[in-house]
Amino acid sequence: MKKVLFATTALIATAGMAAADVKLSGYGRFGIIYNEGATYGRDGLAGTADDVAADDTSITSRFRLNIDGTTTADNGVTFGARVRMEGDSNAAGFTASPTLRAARFYAMSSGLTVAAGNILGAIDSMPYLYHGSVGLTGLGYVNVVSDYGADDFYSVGAARTGMEVIYEADMYSVHASYSDPVTGAVGSQSRAAIAASANFSGYTIALGYQDSEYGPDVEFVAIVAGEVGPATVSLAYAQDHAGNDQYNLAVSADVAAATEIQAYYNYDEGAVTLTGVALDEDSYGVGFTHDIGGGASLRGGVASLNGTTRADLGVLFNF
Repeated sequence: MKKVLFATTALIATAGMAAADVKLSGYGRFGIIYNEGATYGRDGLAGTADDVAADDTSITSRFRLNIDGTTTADNGVTFGARVRMEGDSNAAGFTASPTLRAARFYAMSSGLTVAAGNILGAIDSMPYLYHGSVGLTGLGYVNVVSDYGADDFYSVGAARTGMEVIYEADMYSVHASYSDPVTGAVGSQSRAAIAASANFSGYTIALGYQDSEYGPDVEFVAIVAGEVGPATVSLAYAQDHAGNDQYNLAVSADVAAATEIQAYYNYDEGAVTLTGVALDEDSYGVGFTHDIGGGASLRGGVASLNGTTRADLGVLFNF
């Protein structure tokens, strides 16, 4: 009888394990980076009170680990959650996130996803928003017209608590999100956003709108992208809640079997430092990615960010 009970218990446990799944994924990157007139703060941001001078050329690295857990209920609904651990280093030796960040929880079925917690955000998830990003590190990601003035999945710092609903069909997608403020943080107003995209005849059109009382937050984003000959071309426009316009033209193309180049030009009417000092309105950059197999690639780039030069070179490997 005991053997029967043990066998039954083991069978039930095995069935439960079959329905659940835990996966680890992420990437590592390391290389060298050049920042003209570089300064770093202990908070990881330039332009703040605790800045210290740093060498223009230094070692840069990042290790990112995603932990995903999912299970599928009897009715076919998939429930899941993701947490992230990340460690960054720069010239000041700053480690950004040695502990787990807040989790994103979700339920998904038939193209519909409902999520809560550390959400992805409707604006930050728009297709081609990051198109044209150059180099190993993104070199400031000035090509991203939202300027991170919208909700995204936080890898460092205090995450805003939010909810989002995503519906994806063959050619269309709609994404709505809402988040509560981080208590006491700068720009701590709530955010509500909606974005929609459509794909047809090799082209993508995406529109996004966000309601926020914080001036630097993005209010409207429009993106058009598609294949033009051997290249992928995107044009993005954004306006923040202070009325500043931003435009970005990005191009990527394969130049060999394992090599792609990326380039962008960005015009930002509201370009300022964190302390409010006006910057040059033009930015541009060019970079390359060379696949060396096994999920690893050699990457590098150079960019002029509102009048300041940055460059990097190194290896990124996915796992």
